[in-house]
Amino acid sequence: MELILFNKFKYLSKQKLTSEKNLLYLAEWCLGKEHLFNKKNRKILIKNNTKNKIQNNYNELYKIYKEFLNNLSYSLNSFHGLNLSRRAWEILIGRWLWLYLDTIKIRWDLVNLIQKNKYKKIYSLDVFKKKLITLSSVDIARLSQNSEVWNIGILNEIILFKKIKNLHLIPTNKINNDEFIKRKKLNLSYSKYMRLNKINRKLFLYNLDLSQKEKIELLLKNAQFPVLPKNKNYIISPEINDFERLRFKKLFKFKYEKKNMLRFMYDFLPNIFPSIYLENYKNIDKISYKNNWPKNPKFILSSYGHYIDEIFKFYLSRSVSQGSKYMIFQHGAAGMYKNHMGQFFEERICDYYFTWGWKKSKKNIPFCVTKKISINQENKIFRNKNILILIYQMPLMPIKTAYGNSNFSILNKHYTEFLMKFLESIKPKIRKNIFLKSLNWYKPFIQLETIKNKFKEIKTLKSIKKVHEISNDYCLTIETYLSTAFLESMYQNRPTIILLDENMTNLDLQAEILFKKLKSVNICFTDLKKAAQFISKNKLDLEKWWNNDKLQETRKEFCNKYARNTGNRLNLLLNELNKIIYEK
Repeated sequence: MELILFNKFKYLSKQKLTSEKNLLYLAEWCLGKEHLFNKKNRKILIKNNTKNKIQNNYNELYKIYKEFLNNLSYSLNSFHGLNLSRRAWEILIGRWLWLYLDTIKIRWDLVNLIQKNKYKKIYSLDVFKKKLITLSSVDIARLSQNSEVWNIGILNEIILFKKIKNLHLIPTNKINNDEFIKRKKLNLSYSKYMRLNKINRKLFLYNLDLSQKEKIELLLKNAQFPVLPKNKNYIISPEINDFERLRFKKLFKFKYEKKNMLRFMYDFLPNIFPSIYLENYKNIDKISYKNNWPKNPKFILSSYGHYIDEIFKFYLSRSVSQGSKYMIFQHGAAGMYKNHMGQFFEERICDYYFTWGWKKSKKNIPFCVTKKISINQENKIFRNKNILILIYQMPLMPIKTAYGNSNFSILNKHYTEFLMKFLESIKPKIRKNIFLKSLNWYKPFIQLETIKNKFKEIKTLKSIKKVHEISNDYCLTIETYLSTAFLESMYQNRPTIILLDENMTNLDLQAEILFKKLKSVNICFTDLKKAAQFISKNKLDLEKWWNNDKLQETRKEFCNKYARNTGNRLNLLLNELNKIIYEK
């Protein structure tokens, strides 16, 4: 048997490999959307079943993360001649580091499965090592989730490190067509303020998910000058300095001789570590100084700044080192999962974490939904006939999701079959009133095309508006994946059901209890046929179902924990800030 690691239909035009009966595909990305669902029964090594699933071991990864963070903090301080704390470095590199370790861990497990069998040949693409360099935390997220070429390059490096025999690297210029690899520059976006912003030494609001009116009032009530920002961009080149890389590699040492996964992680990291933390560090740090951001404000409040804004992260790292307190406001689904990478990272770097109602640690302050969302106070939605179904594109390549909630590292086929099974259970008359809205998190979008090819009567929306902005035009919203949009619909009090696939969910005990209550009032379904039957039976009488006293009581209980509405949230925020400011 011969094994192939890439999509031969995409990268090989005339060159032929062995016959299909002797060829084994590593995983579903090797087939692509054109061949994944056709009738030919091609053999795949890694499937979504209990035998071959890749285990999610957060405890193991967390231990590795802490060790790497300590060593990287020391090495980067030596490299740049600095004395930043571990927390300051975690603000800068924490998200990138977690994604790097998670990516390598899953691919190492894949190669272990390959190693269990002796293949006559293992076919892969010849990927130049320098193409694997990452530019930022956002860049490694895009590459690890979407780029077949980048991921094949990582698999090649692990196979070579483990000295697995019979690896055949096939050269092709087509790898240069990978849009995620061929980027020629990195665009860093940030918010720039006018000079008056420098005087705001008490509160600095940066990319905070409140309305402009609320932000202005918040500043004024704290004797701060209300200044609105403008978006700016800083472009850096992806070029690396070989001499500087070598110097960093000498500083970033690994003390163990055994050739295991940890050794590979250490040896390989300097080759793809982002240039913004090495070659471009001083330039970006200088820009973060030049902005009109207040020097060492008492409190910095943000929803998204620490997540993808690299220039702000430099400012934040410096500010918390000099005594500023950092407050993060929940900006999406969180609090209900056993493992949630975003929440894990945010709670480590902040001083206070304002949640949408839940409390799990001392840093958590139960607050409310901060997004600018209107609450449904009309019954006109029940007069609509159309149904809105939200579908999501799962990552092409194997990753744990932001929630760490999947038993499977490869979800596209599984999720697509889940959607198809549900739509097949819906009566054709009702399918005519279905509109699909796709949330294109990743590329390519396999689910949408597969559904459109089979169900011609189902329509698709091309609106760029968010779900909470359009759901009032539909009598029912159906969520097919537990995400922020479901919490927003519950918060808005708009008729909603969620199809909960337990293979794609990792709820904690408290959330499980509440979702069982949602099942009892037909908001949550784990049985797709029962969900279809419920829709067929109740489509003409959704108002009676949704306004039922027991359902509304259950919805309010759920929202009080995960999507709270407090009325005047600004007054609540001012009270919580006063408690913190005067707590000593």
